[in-house]
Amino acid sequence: MVDPGCVGVSWACDMRSRTKRVRLKLIGGALTSVAAVGAVASGLLGYWNVWKSVRADLSQEGQKLSGDKRTSGEPAKSLE
Repeated sequence: MVDPGCVGVSWACDMRSRTKRVRLKLIGGALTSVAAVGAVASGLLGYWNVWKSVRADLSQEGQKLSGDKRTSGEPAKSLE
């Protein structure tokens, strides 16, 4: 599509299109950076949530096991 303001002045049209391309590249780069940071942050958050869940489950299992030993009359043994 030909810009009506560029008729007869091709260098002006070239400058406008280059300026638009540069702006789009800058905007695209900024969006890509934000998306990359968001992806890394969401990956770390997911890892942290899984770690908290596993740690909580393991501590509950440990409490159940040590609780069973105490009810049998024997003190809980150290793992060392």
